[in-house]
Amino acid sequence: MERFRRIIFFASHNAPCKKMLAEVLDLAITNQASVTLLDVVRPVATSINLFRSQIASESLQSGLVEERRKVLLDLARENLECGVDIDVHIAVGKPLVEIVRFVDQKQADLLVQPSSTDDLTSRFFGNLAKSCIRHVPCAVWTLYCDAYSGYRNVMAAIDLEDVDAVHAALNESVVRHAVTLALRGNVPLHIVTIWDFWMENAVRHHAGNESIDAILSARRCAMEEELQSLLDRLHVYDAIDKAQVHLHALRGVPATSLHSLAQTLDIELLVMGTVCRKGLSGLLIGNTAEQMIDQSHYSMLTLKPDGFVSALLKNDAEGDSPEASNPLSIN
Repeated sequence: MERFRRIIFFASHNAPCKKMLAEVLDLAITNQASVTLLDVVRPVATSINLFRSQIASESLQSGLVEERRKVLLDLARENLECGVDIDVHIAVGKPLVEIVRFVDQKQADLLVQPSSTDDLTSRFFGNLAKSCIRHVPCAVWTLYCDAYSGYRNVMAAIDLEDVDAVHAALNESVVRHAVTLALRGNVPLHIVTIWDFWMENAVRHHAGNESIDAILSARRCAMEEELQSLLDRLHVYDAIDKAQVHLHALRGVPATSLHSLAQTLDIELLVMGTVCRKGLSGLLIGNTAEQMIDQSHYSMLTLKPDGFVSALLKNDAEGDSPEASNPLSIN
């Protein structure tokens, strides 16, 4: 059973926090985890240029922080009886930078953030979600705002095309988390891998249709066998009923194929990994996951490889963050 111990919920004022917090707290209860409600207030001086007086600007900044802190404290107090250890933290600065820093400071293992198709909020949340997938040094759960509490179908996407140790370990983590979540909701679990034949038309032109068709058939069988072998190595069927698990080895473009299958199966939660490309240390992480955010109407849990270091944290020495409020426990 894979568990999260320290959960941060980005409780933005743009999101329907009450509805989403119920899902976060239910997850925290299952995992016996603590929860921190985090919001980021942008610096007044960079948001509006209406105050010539530094004192007036600082006074407004302080007021905005305290107003937002009160809202989140009230939200936390409403949920004290659930038994979850809830903290509140308000930071000042750029949302992505402060989220990354706070996740690192708390050594959190899960960031939950909203996603929405609402015209007024989707662009902000969509861009922030992609940035968090790329930079936040822990798992990121992009929670679809219109989702109800609970999931009828869970899908895990793994990459069997790359065979290096990083991909292999991440595949195992994705499967384990997906099994845990499917068991949590007692729902079907779909495990999918996407494969393709690079430059098929050009190769087919030189090798002939019969040879290429045979190669494609063998490749499909090999992917199905490898997928089954992974589940056997992880003893998946010891944890979950085999009839509840459905395997898919599809040929196609990863983001397009995953999204199409998710729509066909009415998937409400997708679990997948994001892997840093060699030599770029986080600058090109999660390309497929980022593409999925743009078109998904379902929640996504994206997992990082062990040892991932955010490029934002590496560059953090360039300057100090604006002073943030101290986290306040309300227990």
